[in-house]
Amino acid sequence: LGYFIGRNKQIRNLHLFYLPKDGDQVDAFMEDIKHNKSIEYLDFQHKIEGDSIIDRLAPFIIHNTNLKQLRLFEVDLGFNCAHRLAVALIQRQHKSLTRLSLKYNNLSNIALEEIIGALSGYTQLVSLYVEENLSRRDQKYYDMLAHIIDLRCITSSKKNAEIL
Repeated sequence: LGYFIGRNKQIRNLHLFYLPKDGDQVDAFMEDIKHNKSIEYLDFQHKIEGDSIIDRLAPFIIHNTNLKQLRLFEVDLGFNCAHRLAVALIQRQHKSLTRLSLKYNNLSNIALEEIIGALSGYTQLVSLYVEENLSRRDQKYYDMLAHIIDLRCITSSKKNAEIL
């Protein structure tokens, strides 16, 4: 499956809801996926420790020139994984993301700030969706983030959308 996805030039949306438990199979799958340049929307939903996937996902994030939307759901990122995700976002030559969604990812305020800092060059980014992570955040916190990066919309768990 990874081989097919990696070489297909027509796939625009990829939703990953399951990965095998065998690390070698995951490595082979992700190694093939990183070659795909047509995917515009990656939706990764998997109850998994971030350490086991972020390093494998980083080459795809760095090299996919069309990626516009990235959704990570139930990936236990923590600070170290958030840092590695931030590094991958910084290394992208094509800053084409328009939406980033992080839900149920165990992100502390510091980890989220690390990711937000990496997004500062993403001029097309219009939405950052952060919900149900480790720390509750109030609107003052989102206002502070808005000063780090110029977004038109930050969506939180307490309000549908805040137009900045």
